[in-house]
Amino acid sequence: MAEPRAADKSDLTIPADKRRKVRAQFDAEGVTISEWARAHGFNCLTVYRVLAGSVKGKRGESHRIAVALGLKNAPSATRLRPNVTD
Repeated sequence: MAEPRAADKSDLTIPADKRRKVRAQFDAEGVTISEWARAHGFNCLTVYRVLAGSVKGKRGESHRIAVALGLKNAPSATRLRPNVTD
């Protein structure tokens, strides 16, 4: 029986070229990352971390940031976690 393949590190992070393109778009449009973060209700530091590649954008706020920046595809219509209302 074959051993399961170890996860390739490239599978875990957002490619640097995608992150560079988003940073270049901020520069081209004259929008600061902090302005964008505040306008979208995200933590500024977390946005910087996603763009630096120091967080993977797999879950929670970092994932939502990566999707909002176009770094990751939006989740499918099928939800794994039911909506919880307070």
